[in-house]
Amino acid sequence: MEPASFVGSDRNDSLAITDNSSGFDLPPGRGTAALRSALNTGSLALPVKIFLVCVVLPFAFGLGPVVLTGVRLVLIFLIPMMAVRLFSGKSGKMLPTDVLFFLHWLWIGVTIGIHNPDAMIQNVGATGIEFLGGYFLGRTFIRSKEDMIGLIRFSVLLVTLTLPFAVFETLTGRPILIEILNSVPGVKGAVRAYSEKRLGLNRVQMDFATPIHYGIYCTVIFAFCFYGLKGVYSNFKRYLATMVIFACVFFSLSSGALLPVMLQLFMIIWAFFLRNNPKRWWYLLGWLAFCYVTIDLLSNRTPYRVFMTYATFSPGTAYWRAAINQFGMDNVWEHPFIGIGFGYWKRPSWMQANSVDNFWLLMAMRHGIPGFLLVAAGYGAAVWQVIFAKLGDGDTVLLRLRLAWVFTFFSLAMTLNTVHIWSEIYALIFFHIGAGMWLIGHGPVNSDGAAVAMGPQLRSAPATSRPLAQPPAATRSAAPAAVVERGATPGHVRSPQTLRANPVEAPTTRTGQSAPDTGMEEAPRHTRFPTRPRDPGKT
Repeated sequence: MEPASFVGSDRNDSLAITDNSSGFDLPPGRGTAALRSALNTGSLALPVKIFLVCVVLPFAFGLGPVVLTGVRLVLIFLIPMMAVRLFSGKSGKMLPTDVLFFLHWLWIGVTIGIHNPDAMIQNVGATGIEFLGGYFLGRTFIRSKEDMIGLIRFSVLLVTLTLPFAVFETLTGRPILIEILNSVPGVKGAVRAYSEKRLGLNRVQMDFATPIHYGIYCTVIFAFCFYGLKGVYSNFKRYLATMVIFACVFFSLSSGALLPVMLQLFMIIWAFFLRNNPKRWWYLLGWLAFCYVTIDLLSNRTPYRVFMTYATFSPGTAYWRAAINQFGMDNVWEHPFIGIGFGYWKRPSWMQANSVDNFWLLMAMRHGIPGFLLVAAGYGAAVWQVIFAKLGDGDTVLLRLRLAWVFTFFSLAMTLNTVHIWSEIYALIFFHIGAGMWLIGHGPVNSDGAAVAMGPQLRSAPATSRPLAQPPAATRSAAPAAVVERGATPGHVRSPQTLRANPVEAPTTRTGQSAPDTGMEEAPRHTRFPTRPRDPGKT
């Protein structure tokens, strides 16, 4: 049996779990075949496909003084249309994350304008294209589970196609894609990032800025493949694709990429073994808080340093990142409001490298605490709202997609403490955040995937429903107070007044006495299929 679904219950606990004894199969009933067919074809818009190809094959070219990449070129043409759709409500209602991310971008313009006015247009424009453009792309073009399934399938295909190149590069040290792109006139591939071997293997960069970025690129789709393709691929094909993605992450030989995968695996195992416990996610948060406090009390190092020691390939890497965190925070407290922009950050002379391997910290250093809070609050609001979105418990496809999305971005929130993202991978991560926002406004669904009307009103059965069979004569005397017309739909009933105009034996109660005539019409019982009449010869 596989892990149960992660749902926001409308009744008791918003972090409750719905356990499906048959695993994650699609819900039974009419419409399942059509739904399975739609998921197998998985619609995905052409602009999204072009964007994803440009992410995995990041090339750059000069246009006068401006350097453009494939990702920026795609997003530049789409941003005006996407912004109009988003702010007009055609991509769903406005969400807190939309506002917070937009304010974060405006604040970047303020801080860069103060510290680096000569670089304001170029850097603010590039950030707006990659950050907001990537997010808008997901918000605009991923609006249903069919879109999401199509995104997962195409992403898994792209990651799988990188496997032969990854194997070749890890054995030989030659990044074939970088060499090919750099051989094309007028086009530049990524700059070769030389790094030491680990475990006797070369680190795979593919065509990304660093091996870490290639690993994160594969990490983003790991949980989506495991959960989202259930019922779309066979179990063997799905498990094989998941293992291929894990192998690609491993070939990056980056702790920053392996960490989120291990966190996702841990949460998948936790979800499986505690699948019948509705409070399991609260227990997990409590257990993590207990571990943090225990380590803080028993160790002479901070919990962060202990974590970094065991989450990296070498103690030297852990020490370096701890030093970055310590001296980086000194710069934040020295310039808490507007940060330091792209200026020099104070550190000891022995720290010659200028890089900051911590996305959240770098946002606070460059743009002050307000810049950090805006992007972190937008990220947190997205995760929080998706977790507590009222999807109901009838559509296991939606529940699995939410589970995968939450696992992915919970783990990435942790790993962004150890890596910095920019360029293509920057746009990709915020694209996937936007691609999950449709879950927030989806609303409860029934077993056919149709929206359930909220409120006390009753819903009529479809006009194509089969007519109810006329009960045998021997049982007509026991007809209920509201009798279904012969040949009518389940929503059509005869009132007691109609019964008096068309005499039949009065309905009786269980005690054999006539039921009182209240003059009120009894609400029909809406069932999916009509109940077969009882044989009068059987008790």
